[in-house]
Amino acid sequence: MSGLVLSRFPGERIIIGQDITVEVAEVRGNKVRLKVVAPKGVSVHREEVAKKIEEKARSAKVQSASEGPGQPKPATGPCEVASTSEA
Repeated sequence: MSGLVLSRFPGERIIIGQDITVEVAEVRGNKVRLKVVAPKGVSVHREEVAKKIEEKARSAKVQSASEGPGQPKPATGPCEVASTSEA
């Protein structure tokens, strides 16, 4: 996969497809603040956050696979017990 390197000044934007806009909000020293506008269905994360989300999803998948198809899963919420008292 190849990449594209662009130079932008604060306030200038980059358009990705028809729905995503990346704007340089501020440059302070060697730190750049970006504003990303994307549809609700598009996930936007910093790289380190995206990696943690991916790791959690992967470990949940491995855990569910290790439980096996015939084994019951542990209860995760409150249990309801039906009472059949006759007066």
